[in-house]
This record gives sequence, C-alpha cells and structure tokens, in this order.
Amino acid sequence: MKLIEDIRRLVVDEQFEITIHARERMAERGVSTEGLISLITRGKIIESYPEDFPYPSVLLLGYLSGVAFHVLVAKGGIS
Repeated sequence: MKLIEDIRRLVVDEQFEITIHARERMAERGVSTEGLISLITRGKIIESYPEDFPYPSVLLLGYLSGVAFHVLVAKGGIS
C-alpha cells in the first residue's frame, strides 16, 4: 500500500508532526516519540481510510514492551 510506505518514509526522514491530541494520549500512556516512531514503522495495518477528510489515513496495531497500541496516521498536505 503506497500510503503507508509514504508515511513511513516521511517518519524515517523526520518529516512529520505529532498533533496535540496525540501528544496528550502519548503522555497518558507513557509512549515516547521514539516509541511512536517504532509503532508507525513496524505496526500492522488493521484499517485503511482512503477517503478520510481532510487526509487519507490508516489505523495501525503495534506493540511496545508487549503492550498493544493503536495509532492513526495520515499523510497531510505540505504547507
């Protein structure tokens, strides 16, 4: 799937933003930025939302220290 490949490439190239909402959830769950990157680069796609507005997105399932996490990622526009 091209969308997740594009998103993962952007993450590896450090060309991404983490929303305030995501940062709040990360803090609540004790997930670091490095952990989030790991979840995105290694997670399994469990849902795809190509028609999501304003940007297409995918829902990933990944694990950190044996704990399951869901991560919704989208490829946004360039400003």
